[in-house]
Amino acid sequence: MTIYLIMDGHQPNIFAKPEDPSDKEKRDSIYLQILKELLVIIVSRQPEIEIEVFWGNNSCIRSKAANDGILASVESATAKNKGNLHLGRLFDKIRPNMSRDDAVVLLTDASVFKADITSYPRGMMFSIVVDIGSTNSDQMAELNELSTTCNSEARSDGDSKHWVLRYSEYNSVSALVAELINSLLEPDFTTLYVGNLSASIQLHPSTDKDLPGNIEVIGFVRSANMVNIPVDGVQFITPCHNSKSKSGVKNRPPDADDAPDFICTEDQDGEDLLGTLGPALIETESVALVLISEGQYGCITAEKVGDNFCLVLNKLPENLPDFLPDFSKLESGPDDQAGPLHFTTLQGVAPSYNPVVQSWVTEHGFNMDFQKVFRLLRKLPDRPHLFYQEVNRFRKYALAIGMDHILHEAARIIREEIVQLNATAQTHGAYVATAFEKLVLRVVW
Repeated sequence: MTIYLIMDGHQPNIFAKPEDPSDKEKRDSIYLQILKELLVIIVSRQPEIEIEVFWGNNSCIRSKAANDGILASVESATAKNKGNLHLGRLFDKIRPNMSRDDAVVLLTDASVFKADITSYPRGMMFSIVVDIGSTNSDQMAELNELSTTCNSEARSDGDSKHWVLRYSEYNSVSALVAELINSLLEPDFTTLYVGNLSASIQLHPSTDKDLPGNIEVIGFVRSANMVNIPVDGVQFITPCHNSKSKSGVKNRPPDADDAPDFICTEDQDGEDLLGTLGPALIETESVALVLISEGQYGCITAEKVGDNFCLVLNKLPENLPDFLPDFSKLESGPDDQAGPLHFTTLQGVAPSYNPVVQSWVTEHGFNMDFQKVFRLLRKLPDRPHLFYQEVNRFRKYALAIGMDHILHEAARIIREEIVQLNATAQTHGAYVATAFEKLVLRVVW
């Protein structure tokens, strides 16, 4: 794709009202700001795009968007040349080199540029009107007619693009360029698969470097069983529009007389699938486990926001903590065990006879560890070293998975229960409870 950026640097003619030099300087400065913002976004998303910048009918530079010398070349040209624009002649010049994927972006103040158009560019045509002064109504009408003619094919596809943008309608140059980019470049999207359904989605925030090609839902588990699992990134999910050209027919299953009626991206709005998935996750208090581009696991959660909801993609780290088994060995379980996570059991020799660390994914693991601590507390003054070994293991595990609030709850239970124990157990129990409350406990044995 090549972008032809045309800057209208007209000089006033004998029939036009003389132009205020300060207005011209301000207009040209805005042109350069727009070019700078445009280059930054294009380089971050599609640095391989070529861009040719014209100051009037004079070409300043043509190169990849990532070229650092573009802005300097344009600044030099604006200082040396008048920049008079005859749009018809310029279109005659660039049309033979254009393809349907190219685009023209015209920066003008819609004052006195000459059109006399006899041929139109092959690609899309966008106009940015830097209306810091009064615009010429005839020129605005000509810009609208030019937009209608050049973009007739694209307009038939929902007419979702903004072809003529006015500088005065935006709070900043950044907002103006962002609006242009939304129409100029295809949106970045990811395909979400849920069973036989699929939809195009966008992830926010996101860059091309971390944009997955597809996300596949591989199962559902209760939200309570995913508490305190660490995440390596959080992104919001929104439906993606205008992605038909990329998704095409490759996502459609082969046609056959006995084939089921799949709902594919082309036939289904992404809002329909997300609008079903979100409320379902909230209603069932579940999360969707997902496989991200065959290389990473994560989960999709739904959060209620007023009368609406939002979907969040949580990416799991590559190296999961010890209390989580390998997600690649996850398998489905019977419906009556739909709560817990199920993993295939690997046969092998136990590494040692050291105490096994229980997983706190469910309350069962937590209860087992806490009851072990309390049994040793009751037996004091016998084997105090084992008691403090379990206390420290309990504390370290709670802090490692971010459940420090559990220590406060454990301290409360210990204080309530030690009143029935012997004096030694009461002394040690009070000491441990105080240490848990301060989140600091030194190994004393």
